[in-house]
Amino acid sequence: MYASFDLIHSASRLFDSMSNRDSVSWNSIISGYVRVGYVDTAHRIFDQMPMKNVVSWNIMISGYLNKARNPGCGLKLFREMIKMGVKGIDTTFVVVLTACSRSARLKEGKSVHGSIIKNFGMSTLIIKTALIDMYSKCRRVDAARRVFNSMLVRNIVSWNAMILGYCIHGCPDDGISLFHEMIGIMHCDDDYGGGRKERKRSKVLHTNSGLWSGFVSDFGQPS
Repeated sequence: MYASFDLIHSASRLFDSMSNRDSVSWNSIISGYVRVGYVDTAHRIFDQMPMKNVVSWNIMISGYLNKARNPGCGLKLFREMIKMGVKGIDTTFVVVLTACSRSARLKEGKSVHGSIIKNFGMSTLIIKTALIDMYSKCRRVDAARRVFNSMLVRNIVSWNAMILGYCIHGCPDDGISLFHEMIGIMHCDDDYGGGRKERKRSKVLHTNSGLWSGFVSDFGQPS
Protein backbone atom coordinates (compact mmCIF):
# COMPACT_ATOMS: atom_id res chain seq x y z
CA MET A 1 0.00 0.00 0.00
CA TYR A 2 2.70 2.49 1.02
CA ALA A 3 4.79 1.79 -2.08
CA SER A 4 1.73 2.26 -4.26
CA PHE A 5 1.41 5.84 -3.03
CA ASP A 6 5.13 6.52 -3.46
CA LEU A 7 5.60 6.76 0.32
CA ILE A 8 8.64 4.64 -0.14
CA HIS A 9 10.39 5.48 3.13
CA SER A 10 7.33 4.44 5.14
CA ALA A 11 7.11 1.29 3.06
CA SER A 12 10.78 0.59 3.73
CA ARG A 13 10.35 0.94 7.50
CA LEU A 14 7.36 -1.39 7.40
CA PHE A 15 9.31 -3.90 5.32
CA ASP A 16 12.28 -3.77 7.73
CA SER A 17 9.97 -4.44 10.69
CA MET A 18 8.53 -7.62 9.14
CA SER A 19 9.81 -10.83 10.68
CA ASN A 20 8.41 -12.99 7.90
CA ARG A 21 8.69 -11.76 4.33
CA ASP A 22 7.15 -13.61 1.43
CA SER A 23 7.75 -13.04 -2.27
CA VAL A 24 4.86 -10.56 -2.43
CA SER A 25 6.40 -8.30 0.22
CA TRP A 26 9.85 -8.49 -1.41
CA ASN A 27 8.44 -7.72 -4.85
CA SER A 28 6.32 -4.89 -3.48
CA ILE A 29 9.23 -3.04 -1.90
CA ILE A 30 11.42 -3.57 -4.97
CA SER A 31 8.62 -2.33 -7.21
CA GLY A 32 8.09 0.67 -4.94
CA TYR A 33 11.71 1.76 -5.22
CA VAL A 34 11.65 1.25 -8.98
CA ARG A 35 8.47 3.29 -9.27
CA VAL A 36 10.05 6.33 -7.63
CA GLY A 37 13.23 5.95 -9.68
CA TYR A 38 15.56 4.46 -7.05
CA VAL A 39 16.59 1.59 -9.29
CA ASP A 40 20.01 1.11 -7.64
CA THR A 41 18.36 0.73 -4.23
CA ALA A 42 15.82 -1.65 -5.72
CA HIS A 43 18.65 -3.71 -7.16
CA ARG A 44 20.41 -3.94 -3.78
CA ILE A 45 17.22 -5.25 -2.19
CA PHE A 46 16.71 -7.58 -5.15
CA ASP A 47 20.18 -9.04 -4.56
CA GLN A 48 19.23 -9.76 -0.93
CA MET A 49 16.04 -11.57 -1.92
CA PRO A 50 16.38 -15.24 -0.91
CA MET A 51 14.06 -16.66 -3.58
CA LYS A 52 13.49 -14.65 -6.75
CA ASN A 53 10.57 -15.48 -9.03
CA VAL A 54 9.84 -14.32 -12.57
CA VAL A 55 7.91 -11.32 -11.24
CA SER A 56 10.99 -10.17 -9.32
CA TRP A 57 13.15 -10.38 -12.42
CA ASN A 58 10.53 -8.61 -14.54
CA ILE A 59 10.34 -5.71 -12.09
CA MET A 60 14.09 -5.14 -12.21
CA ILE A 61 14.51 -5.63 -15.96
CA SER A 62 11.63 -3.26 -16.65
CA GLY A 63 13.00 -0.81 -14.08
CA TYR A 64 16.33 -0.55 -15.87
CA LEU A 65 14.58 -0.11 -19.20
CA ASN A 66 11.87 2.40 -18.28
CA LYS A 67 13.16 4.22 -15.19
CA ALA A 68 16.94 4.07 -15.39
CA ARG A 69 16.91 4.30 -19.19
CA ASN A 70 19.61 1.65 -19.24
CA PRO A 71 18.56 -1.21 -21.52
CA GLY A 72 22.04 -2.72 -21.29
CA CYS A 73 21.67 -3.41 -17.56
CA GLY A 74 18.21 -4.82 -18.18
CA LEU A 75 19.59 -7.23 -20.77
CA LYS A 76 22.40 -8.23 -18.41
CA LEU A 77 19.81 -9.11 -15.78
CA PHE A 78 17.87 -11.13 -18.34
CA ARG A 79 20.99 -13.18 -19.10
CA GLU A 80 21.47 -13.78 -15.37
CA MET A 81 17.84 -14.86 -15.08
CA ILE A 82 18.29 -17.43 -17.84
CA LYS A 83 21.46 -18.77 -16.18
CA MET A 84 19.50 -19.17 -12.93
CA GLY A 85 17.02 -21.39 -14.78
CA VAL A 86 14.08 -18.98 -14.43
CA LYS A 87 11.75 -19.18 -17.42
CA GLY A 88 10.41 -15.91 -18.71
CA ILE A 89 6.78 -15.17 -19.50
CA ASP A 90 5.23 -12.98 -22.20
CA THR A 91 5.92 -9.80 -20.24
CA THR A 92 9.57 -10.73 -19.78
CA PHE A 93 10.22 -11.20 -23.46
CA VAL A 94 8.31 -8.08 -24.49
CA VAL A 95 10.41 -5.96 -22.11
CA VAL A 96 13.65 -7.61 -23.23
CA LEU A 97 12.80 -7.20 -26.92
CA THR A 98 12.00 -3.54 -26.24
CA ALA A 99 15.42 -3.18 -24.62
CA CYS A 100 17.03 -4.70 -27.72
CA SER A 101 15.10 -2.39 -30.04
CA ARG A 102 15.94 0.77 -28.06
CA SER A 103 19.64 -0.06 -28.08
CA ALA A 104 19.64 -1.54 -31.62
CA ARG A 105 21.11 -4.84 -30.41
CA LEU A 106 20.21 -7.10 -33.30
CA LYS A 107 22.42 -10.02 -32.26
CA GLU A 108 20.91 -10.10 -28.78
CA GLY A 109 17.42 -9.64 -30.20
CA LYS A 110 17.88 -12.66 -32.45
CA SER A 111 19.09 -14.66 -29.46
CA VAL A 112 15.98 -13.65 -27.52
CA HIS A 113 13.87 -14.68 -30.52
CA GLY A 114 15.53 -18.09 -30.35
CA SER A 115 14.71 -18.36 -26.64
CA ILE A 116 11.09 -17.51 -27.40
CA ILE A 117 10.86 -20.28 -30.00
CA LYS A 118 12.48 -22.71 -27.56
CA ASN A 119 10.20 -21.79 -24.65
CA PHE A 120 6.91 -21.05 -26.39
CA GLY A 121 7.01 -22.56 -29.87
CA MET A 122 4.09 -20.54 -31.18
CA SER A 123 4.53 -16.93 -30.08
CA THR A 124 1.64 -14.84 -28.83
CA LEU A 125 0.33 -11.73 -30.54
CA ILE A 126 2.07 -9.37 -28.12
CA ILE A 127 5.44 -11.12 -28.49
CA LYS A 128 5.25 -11.17 -32.28
CA THR A 129 4.41 -7.47 -32.31
CA ALA A 130 7.45 -6.81 -30.11
CA LEU A 131 9.56 -8.87 -32.52
CA ILE A 132 8.34 -6.76 -35.45
CA ASP A 133 9.28 -3.60 -33.57
CA MET A 134 12.70 -4.98 -32.59
CA TYR A 135 13.67 -6.14 -36.07
CA SER A 136 12.41 -2.91 -37.64
CA LYS A 137 14.37 -0.69 -35.26
CA CYS A 138 17.46 -2.83 -35.87
CA ARG A 139 16.96 -2.12 -39.59
CA ARG A 140 16.02 -5.69 -40.46
CA VAL A 141 12.64 -4.89 -41.94
CA ASP A 142 12.79 -8.09 -44.00
CA ALA A 143 12.89 -10.16 -40.80
CA ALA A 144 10.12 -8.03 -39.31
CA ARG A 145 7.97 -8.74 -42.36
CA ARG A 146 8.54 -12.49 -42.02
CA VAL A 147 7.27 -12.32 -38.45
CA PHE A 148 4.33 -10.21 -39.60
CA ASN A 149 3.48 -12.68 -42.37
CA SER A 150 3.52 -15.56 -39.86
CA MET A 151 0.81 -13.94 -37.72
CA LEU A 152 -2.55 -15.67 -37.94
CA VAL A 153 -4.15 -12.84 -35.96
CA ARG A 154 -3.17 -9.17 -36.17
CA ASN A 155 -4.40 -6.14 -34.28
CA ILE A 156 -3.98 -2.43 -34.92
CA VAL A 157 -0.73 -2.37 -32.93
CA SER A 158 0.90 -5.10 -35.03
CA TRP A 159 -0.21 -3.43 -38.28
CA ASN A 160 1.14 -0.08 -37.11
CA ALA A 161 4.45 -1.62 -36.01
CA MET A 162 5.01 -3.09 -39.47
CA ILE A 163 3.84 0.02 -41.31
CA LEU A 164 6.11 2.27 -39.25
CA GLY A 165 8.96 -0.19 -39.69
CA TYR A 166 8.72 0.24 -43.44
CA CYS A 167 8.27 4.00 -43.38
CA ILE A 168 10.99 4.85 -40.88
CA HIS A 169 13.56 2.10 -41.33
CA GLY A 170 12.79 0.61 -44.74
CA CYS A 171 10.81 1.64 -47.77
CA PRO A 172 8.09 4.30 -47.30
CA ASP A 173 6.23 3.13 -50.42
CA ASP A 174 5.87 -0.34 -48.91
CA GLY A 175 4.58 1.21 -45.70
CA ILE A 176 1.94 3.22 -47.54
CA SER A 177 0.98 0.13 -49.56
CA LEU A 178 0.60 -1.90 -46.36
CA PHE A 179 -1.53 0.87 -44.86
CA HIS A 180 -3.94 0.59 -47.81
CA GLU A 181 -3.88 -3.21 -47.48
CA MET A 182 -4.92 -2.91 -43.84
CA ILE A 183 -7.81 -0.60 -44.70
CA GLY A 184 -8.85 -2.93 -47.54
CA ILE A 185 -8.94 -5.93 -45.22
CA MET A 186 -11.05 -3.98 -42.75
CA HIS A 187 -13.41 -3.06 -45.58
CA CYS A 188 -13.76 -6.70 -46.70
CA ASP A 189 -14.51 -7.73 -43.13
CA ASP A 190 -17.31 -5.17 -43.06
CA ASP A 191 -19.04 -6.89 -45.98
CA TYR A 192 -19.56 -9.95 -43.78
CA GLY A 193 -19.49 -8.63 -40.26
CA GLY A 194 -22.22 -6.00 -40.23
CA GLY A 195 -22.38 -3.01 -37.92
CA ARG A 196 -19.96 -4.26 -35.30
CA LYS A 197 -17.10 -4.52 -37.76
CA GLU A 198 -18.06 -1.21 -39.34
CA ARG A 199 -17.62 0.42 -35.95
CA LYS A 200 -14.28 -1.36 -35.58
CA ARG A 201 -13.15 -0.12 -38.98
CA SER A 202 -14.19 3.43 -38.13
CA LYS A 203 -12.14 3.23 -34.95
CA VAL A 204 -9.12 1.98 -36.91
CA LEU A 205 -9.44 4.79 -39.44
CA HIS A 206 -9.72 7.34 -36.66
CA THR A 207 -6.70 5.87 -34.85
CA ASN A 208 -4.62 5.94 -38.01
CA SER A 209 -5.69 9.33 -39.36
CA GLY A 210 -2.74 11.00 -37.67
CA LEU A 211 -0.42 8.27 -38.89
CA TRP A 212 -1.60 8.74 -42.47
CA SER A 213 -1.19 12.52 -42.24
CA GLY A 214 2.37 11.94 -41.08
CA PHE A 215 3.03 9.68 -44.06
CA VAL A 216 1.81 12.30 -46.50
CA SER A 217 3.77 15.04 -44.76
CA ASP A 218 7.02 13.07 -44.68
CA PHE A 219 6.84 11.04 -47.88
CA GLY A 220 4.29 12.75 -50.10
CA GLN A 221 0.85 11.81 -51.39
CA PRO A 222 1.00 8.45 -53.21
CA SER A 223 -0.14 8.43 -56.82
